[in-house]
Amino acid sequence: MVYGYPSTQPEKHAQSILEQFFIKCSYPQLQALETIQWENQADVIQINREQDSIKIAEIKTLQERLSIGPKRLSHMIVGLYFSETLTQSAANAFLKTLEEPPCPTFFILSTGYYDQVLATIKSR
Repeated sequence: MVYGYPSTQPEKHAQSILEQFFIKCSYPQLQALETIQWENQADVIQINREQDSIKIAEIKTLQERLSIGPKRLSHMIVGLYFSETLTQSAANAFLKTLEEPPCPTFFILSTGYYDQVLATIKSR
């Protein structure tokens, strides 16, 4: 979980951290991350709050996309920005996906308010 992002563009901060993580670790199948165009990559799912919160419909869409699995990379990559804004029902649905993703998945969550993220999500 990424905490303390610049408040105007948490997705850019999270992407930068994710790129650095994979470049430094030993996941040769993910070396393509250096050249990923994040917005156009089918294996990268980005969830950002639409208005004030992230709703269960967005998590259901995530679950559907994960059930298809990765196309180009060996893993799906999920960026969840403003994770403190998950509604209670969305957080519960996301927790199930986080615990048992249907395909190999790397999750990166970002928040400016770590204390507001559901404790069960933080513990995963």
